[in-house]
Amino acid sequence: MKTHFMENHTIKITGDLTKDATENIRKELADANFKDMYIVLDMSEVIHI
Repeated sequence: MKTHFMENHTIKITGDLTKDATENIRKELADANFKDMYIVLDMSEVIHI
């Protein structure tokens, strides 16, 4: 899994991601107090937190 910090409040995460991994990423980012961020998972799902 690789994390790419992009422009405009966007983080792109690439690699093999299971549904559990996606939920863990969502939870960890929320716990880390990121606000108004867009998370792009393998270009297939975008999470806004």
